[in-house]
Amino acid sequence: YLFVWEFHWGMAGGAWATVIGQAATMLLAIGYLVRRRVGFTPPKAGEVLPLWGALLKVAAAPIGLTFSPNITLMVMNHFLLRYGGALAIAVYGCIDYVLSTIYMLLQGVGDGSQPLISRAYGAGDFGELRRTGARAYRAAFSITAVCIVALFLTRSVIGVLFGASAEANAGVTARLPLFLATLPLLAYTRVTIAYFYATEKTDKSKSSVSGEKTQTDTDIKTNVKTVTEQRSEKPLVEKEIYPEIQGAVIICKGGGSGKIRAEVTEIASTLLGISS
Repeated sequence: YLFVWEFHWGMAGGAWATVIGQAATMLLAIGYLVRRRVGFTPPKAGEVLPLWGALLKVAAAPIGLTFSPNITLMVMNHFLLRYGGALAIAVYGCIDYVLSTIYMLLQGVGDGSQPLISRAYGAGDFGELRRTGARAYRAAFSITAVCIVALFLTRSVIGVLFGASAEANAGVTARLPLFLATLPLLAYTRVTIAYFYATEKTDKSKSSVSGEKTQTDTDIKTNVKTVTEQRSEKPLVEKEIYPEIQGAVIICKGGGSGKIRAEVTEIASTLLGISS
């Protein structure tokens, strides 16, 4: 606001604000690490590539979430220019600016809840895992509801705030409610994907972003412990991988009754996740 509206620096003002904001965040992070005396040891050369591979596997979903709005923006601008002209781009630009703020808030909820969910999952505390997930959903939907109400009530002045023409402002007023209707779905998606990659369900998180579906053949139980190595604590992940259950043989009293067989088959199918 200061650089663009008060100093009238235009695009350069927006760029400087971005640089200053990122620099301030970096300085705060460095100050926190120094104050907490968190040591930093560069990994060995042979450890870097496997580490990147593991990180990229988990990070596929958040990377997709980060870049998908930018890709959508480019595609939308192309078709808006082709079919609606400069006026359509001006209307969508105003709407996209205000919605981007909400996107960042919801991303903060998802990214902020992810390490808490991951810690509860690693400790095997599934009660805390469910409570943390529920709090994240409540926070996301609460933020969404407040933003929807606030933007709907002020929709007639949003275009004016960005210096748009009267015609473009009228377009923003008319079209903004359509975009607001999608925000509850976005709130659910952000938290759900964070939950998936926090609990090692990376295939599901990538499926939610890209639409691809991958089946897994094992159930995995993970425990995280800490070990002391060279005066520093490092996480040690222990995994128990169970084979998929293909079928079951059940012996019970009264098995000659068709009704009892049907009830037992239904219970076993539900508990073991197998088809009858």
